[in-house]
Amino acid sequence: MRGIGVRSWGSVLVCVALGCGGGSGKPSNRFIFTSATGGSGGSAGGGAGGAANPLANCGQLEPCGGNVVGTWNLAGGCVNETALTNSAMIDGCPGVTLDVANFTVSGTISLAADMTYSAGNAMESFTMTESIPASCLMGATCSDLSDQFRLQVQADPMPGLSFVSCTGTSTCACRFDAALLIMGETGKYATSGNSLLTTAAGATAGDSNDYCVQGSTMHLIEVDATMHMGPMGQATIVTDIVAQKQ
Repeated sequence: MRGIGVRSWGSVLVCVALGCGGGSGKPSNRFIFTSATGGSGGSAGGGAGGAANPLANCGQLEPCGGNVVGTWNLAGGCVNETALTNSAMIDGCPGVTLDVANFTVSGTISLAADMTYSAGNAMESFTMTESIPASCLMGATCSDLSDQFRLQVQADPMPGLSFVSCTGTSTCACRFDAALLIMGETGKYATSGNSLLTTAAGATAGDSNDYCVQGSTMHLIEVDATMHMGPMGQATIVTDIVAQKQ
C-alpha cells in the first residue's frame, strides 16, 4: 500500500537539495492529529482523547506486531512535526522548521487469512511547508531552491507528491502537496516480526511498514531509529496511521 507515512513522501527532498544532518537530544514531540470523521489539529506530546478514542495512543506505541487478519477502517493518524523537522535538519543550520497541514486519511484495508489484501478507496493527503532561513542556503535564492526541488521531483518522482514553490526573502517557505488515493488495489502481504510487507499485484517490489495490533486497533507506524532514542531504547515515532477492525 503506497504512501503510508508522511516522512517517506516529502522531507527527504530537502536533504537531497541541501545536505542534511540529524538533530541531537530527545525532542519535545509535537503531533498533528487527524480523524477520518473530522479535521486535523495540533497537540503537544502524544495521545488524544479517552479510552474509546482510537487515536488515544497515536504516536505512543512502539512496533509490536500481532494478528493483522481482518477488515480495517482507517480511523485517522498523527504526524510528529518535531521528528520531521529534525530529520530534515540541514548541517550546521538549526533554523529549519517543518509544518504539516490539511492532513487527512480514510478508507478500508482488508487483510485475508490467505495472505492477500485489498485496499478500497484508501486515501492520504497533506500539505507540508518547509521553512529554510537564508543563512542555510549558501548564497542561493528561493528561486534557485525552487529550481532544485523541481529537478529533484522530476528525477525521482514519488506517487501523489507535487512540489509547489519556494517563496520569501529572509526565509524560504517551500510547499509540497501530497494526495494519494488507492482504489481497488489488490496484492499479497507478509508479516515478519513487527513489519508488514504489501506487494501490489503486478508490482516487482513491495512497501513495508512497522505495525502494532492491540485488540481491535492496528497502528501502521513509521519510525526513525537513527536518532532521538528514548530512555528505554525506543525509536522515535514519525507517523502513525490508526485503523479499527470491523
